[in-house]
Amino acid sequence: MSSRIGAAFGFVRKRVGSLLQAEQSRDMLAMLAPPKGQSLATRVLLLGGTLIGLAAMGALASGAFLLLMVAVGIMYWLLTSVLGLKLSIDPRAAYDAFSRAAAARPQ
Repeated sequence: MSSRIGAAFGFVRKRVGSLLQAEQSRDMLAMLAPPKGQSLATRVLLLGGTLIGLAAMGALASGAFLLLMVAVGIMYWLLTSVLGLKLSIDPRAAYDAFSRAAAARPQ
């Protein structure tokens, strides 16, 4: 069992090492390709695992963003309703400050 795990990590080590030592940058997706001569089932499993992994990371990122927006909304509600603070959000003020900073920057 440990020799199978070592072989799998050897494949990854070889691929990452060859990408890091290459003079020209290669397509990063080539790292996900199995060695030549592998069966169709191996390639399909690798493709499926990659797509499932990408979908899971996308769902995780979307969930994290949703939780962040909920937290910001709760903070806004706490500040305005519970503490009674009035927030005046004026996007024009930020735009003017950014315009002044951009004009002051040397070209």
